[in-house]
Amino acid sequence: MALDQEYFDSIHIDVVKKKYYNANKVEAIFADIRRQAEALTEENAMLRRRVEELSGRRSELSAAAYSAQEVYQIILRSEERRVG
Repeated sequence: MALDQEYFDSIHIDVVKKKYYNANKVEAIFADIRRQAEALTEENAMLRRRVEELSGRRSELSAAAYSAQEVYQIILRSEERRVG
């Protein structure tokens, strides 16, 4: 189950009605929240690494495209001189 509003709305600990709570039930809910938070933290770290990796590749591709464009311009000028 995801840590979303529906999840938190589904938690019903009847403290007000009974004036007590089942400590095991509360601990189980907190343990579930901790597990999901840890999983989300790991996923977030993995996604951050992936974004950094893709950002680096984007920079490389941008530099390669710029170099290709420069080579293309050199070839065009060379061809214009040869023909012209």
